[in-house]
Amino acid sequence: MGTWDDLIDQVLPYQRSTNTPDGAGGSTQGWTQIIAAVPVSIQPATSTDILRFAQRGIKVDFKIYTTLDLNALLSGGIRIGDRFAAPSNVYYVVRDYKRDQNFNLSSEPLYCIGCERLIQA
Repeated sequence: MGTWDDLIDQVLPYQRSTNTPDGAGGSTQGWTQIIAAVPVSIQPATSTDILRFAQRGIKVDFKIYTTLDLNALLSGGIRIGDRFAAPSNVYYVVRDYKRDQNFNLSSEPLYCIGCERLIQA
C-alpha cells in the first residue's frame, strides 16, 4: 500500500473565529490561527455532493482532504465556521468532516471536509 503524498499538494493554516469587545459595546470579529500548517488537497465537490448538500440548504463547493485527524488535534474538534486560509481564497468549513472510506490506496487514513470557497479581493 502507498501513501497519500501524491494527493496532498498544499499546506494551509487552519483558523477559528474570535470576537473581541470594542469600545462601543459591540465586538470585532478576527481570526486566530489554530494550526499553522495543515497538509491538504483541495478538490472541487462533485455534482452529486453539491446536489446532496443543497437539498439540506448547505452550500458545499469544495472538499478538502487531509491526513491529519483535526478532531483529535483541536480543542473541541473541527467546527462549522472554521476556515482554511489560502493566499487568494478562503475555504470555510460548512460541514463536519469524515474519514474517507477508500482504504485500498493506503493504510494511512484520509479525512474529507466539506467547504465553501470565498475568493478574497
